[in-house]
Amino acid sequence: MVLHGDLLYMHPDDTLQSMPLREETRSWLSLYNVVHQQGDVLYAHAGVHPYWAQRGISGTNTHFHDVVFANRLDEVLGATGPLWSRHFATEQGCGLLTQSLDILNAKYMVIGHNPQFDGKPKIFCDGRLFLMDVAMSSWMWFLTIERHINIAVLEFINGVAFRTLCRMRGDNS
Repeated sequence: MVLHGDLLYMHPDDTLQSMPLREETRSWLSLYNVVHQQGDVLYAHAGVHPYWAQRGISGTNTHFHDVVFANRLDEVLGATGPLWSRHFATEQGCGLLTQSLDILNAKYMVIGHNPQFDGKPKIFCDGRLFLMDVAMSSWMWFLTIERHINIAVLEFINGVAFRTLCRMRGDNS
């Protein structure tokens, strides 16, 4: 977003001219992996495109840390990047999903980054892709008609996607 002029996520001391990332931000990012796999379930902010999946989980995370350290964010924030891709947001992404899951020997992918403004998680690609971003962050309220906090939980039991639970603020059910 920042690279495209949207400053919503920027620290107040940052400006487009101050890019690359401040040391503090790079240090914070270095604490986290960009992809995680637990059994048959793959977790990523925006999804793992086959381009990244070919590196494997460890290779993807190592490469992420390398590009953050080297301030080459365009790669992670690019169209296939694990922080910015929107390829998996619709049924059309099922072919890419299948490729990535096959490469990483996984059955499911759970992602955020694609807000579901009705507050309900979406399940695509024959139950293999879960879009779990339910716009729960208060900064997203300006994008919705109602002011509410949505909460969603995805439960896997014995490696099988069992159910999604969803509750909207103000919903007493």
